Amino acid sequence: LLTALIAAGSFAPPSRALLTDPPLAQETVSPETVEQLRLMEGLAKLEAGAPQQAIAIFNQVIRKNPNSADAYNLRGVAYMVLEQYPKALADLNQAIQLNPNDPVMYFNRANVYGVLENFEAAAADCGQAIQLDPTDADLFTCRGQARLALEQPEAALPDFDQALVLNPRLEEALYFRG
Repeated sequence: LLTALIAAGSFAPPSRALLTDPPLAQETVSPETVEQLRLMEGLAKLEAGAPQQAIAIFNQVIRKNPNSADAYNLRGVAYMVLEQYPKALADLNQAIQLNPNDPVMYFNRANVYGVLENFEAAAADCGQAIQLDPTDADLFTCRGQARLALEQPEAALPDFDQALVLNPRLEEALYFRG
């Protein structure tokens, strides 16, 4: 944690000449910074293949800040990894309610809907995400896949085309564009 604070420039180690104890982290680091560090810690656990440990960290963040859309979003992703889709949807719904302007949250929920074969909802969430960030090729690919699953190739093709305009090397879009 201290290393992360130093790297982030939020904490300066005391001088060797300093004879008094350094201030406590709570006195020098804002609650928002502590929350972000905990979220990064949870994300690292998730990426390391420890979703249960990540969930425990996200639970702590949510207990301290029940309005943390990022904590609900990341916990929803952890539940998705564990294939606990109803819990994933509940958390992603809460994340979107708290922050309806983050396209990543819609993208994550679209992926859960896709796994649950609710392709209409997946396409709708991708569409909402695209409205928020029309420069993200992955969002167009996601909607194109949902539209293919709905047997709407004529609607999917422009999504894959746009994904490739935005990122000509996006393998997934190339594959589905065929």
